[in-house]
Order: sequence, then structure tokens, then C-alpha cells
Amino acid sequence: DALVVNNNAAAVLLTLSALAAGRDVIVARGEQVQIGGGFRVPDIMALAGAKFKEVGTTNIVHASDYARAVGPDSACALLVHSSNFAIRGFASRPRPAEVVQALPPGLPVYADQGSGCLDENIPGETPLSSYVKAGCALVSFSADKLLGGPQAGIIAGRADLLAKLRNHPLYRAFRPGKTIYSLLERVLVARLNGEPGPAGRARSRELGELQSLAHDVLALLPDDSATLVTSLAASGGGSGPDETFPSVALELGGRYKADTLSAALRQ
Repeated sequence: DALVVNNNAAAVLLTLSALAAGRDVIVARGEQVQIGGGFRVPDIMALAGAKFKEVGTTNIVHASDYARAVGPDSACALLVHSSNFAIRGFASRPRPAEVVQALPPGLPVYADQGSGCLDENIPGETPLSSYVKAGCALVSFSADKLLGGPQAGIIAGRADLLAKLRNHPLYRAFRPGKTIYSLLERVLVARLNGEPGPAGRARSRELGELQSLAHDVLALLPDDSATLVTSLAASGGGSGPDETFPSVALELGGRYKADTLSAALRQ
């Protein structure tokens, strides 16, 4: 089953409130992250009334760490996409399937996947399908990032757990309006029909096509206001911090004021 809410932050808060209020949530120490807009995983868990049960260290966590943390008050294990930073060097963490296999069958694993990467091959991203195939009971993600839809959050997974979320009082506060549902439906139908989505289309553009597009833009700007240069583009704003690919950019300069260049670019 699946459930749509206002955004992925609402998805995390609703899930933890419905499944883990007053109980333990097993989470790796290195996954208690803060992302854009001051969204902190520890704050959301506290707001939901859930209790931390930290496992592992900042850089190393094993599947056995999750297994040892299970107790009578355990509600679920939480896997969090780090998204906007990377730990390199002496670092490792188990694959989702290893966490699922290490835990008792009745204890759900909830993955906060975040980006909405469905099945695209994007470095640094774990596709949603991988979490589902690994046996995660619930996966939540944004509809407005890699999926390319309106701002919304989607929670997908076991029907019995989603029934609890749907019956929770917070769901009424978090559910979106009909306009969001309508826009989201169009995006999902397009993806089901094999269309790549905006992120996939953007990443599939060849360098020559980007250079041609840059020249078209350059021709519409005031003379000597910009120069075409090579660059490295990032896969996401704060996400995928180590993932770049060859691109081109317009380097602005010259005698023009910023508001003049801004107006020219917007036109």
C-alpha cells in the first residue's frame, strides 16, 4: 500500500508517531543527521515520542549491532539516507537486507530514503526498489525531488502498517489537497508508462547538447556579460556531495549590474 502526505518530514513524523510513540527506535549513530531547513532526525523522533536506541559508532555499524539492540520495547529499526554528507575512509554500514535478516521477523525496518530515486542508476543513491526487495516494511521519500512531482511525501510498504498510519490523528493534518493528488497522479502515470522523469532527462543530456543550449542562452544576454566555461555539475543541491559529472556553465561578469543580468536571465 502507499500513503501521501505533505512532505517527507511529515512522512517520518507520522510513521514514528504511529509505530513508535513511547517505544525504542533502533538507529545507527552515524545516521542521526540534519538536512536542509533545520530538519533533524533526533528532533523528529523526540516530537513523535519515540526513544533513541543508538547502535554502532559514527563511522562503523554492523548488522549484529542492530540485533543486539533488540529488546521488549523495540518498535522498529530506522535507516536514514545521509543525503548531504559523506563519511570516507575507515567506514562501513550493512546493506538494508542484512539489517532485515539480522532482526526478528516481527520487527519492521523503516527506511527514510528521502530522494525518491525509483530505479535510476544515480551514484550515491539507493533506489526505492532496493529497499523493497531487501524486505524493508516501510519506505518514505519525497515526491518533488528525483521523482519530479509536486511537493509531497510518499510512504510505501506493508498494508497493515500503513493502515495504522492512515488511522492516526496526524494523518488528517498531514494529508495534501486534491491539487497535489492530481499533479502527483500525472507524474506517476508518466513514470509507469516508461518516461524517465525530469532528473533522468537532465542527466541523460550529452555535453554537446548542453553546450548548444548554453550558446542559445548566451546569445540572448547583453554583449560581453557572460562567458561559456566548462564545469562540474552536482547530482543534487546538498545531496550527493561527492557525485559530479561534466557540464558547462555561464560565468557572469563585465560592467553590468546584478539586477540587469538577473532580469536578462529570467527573460
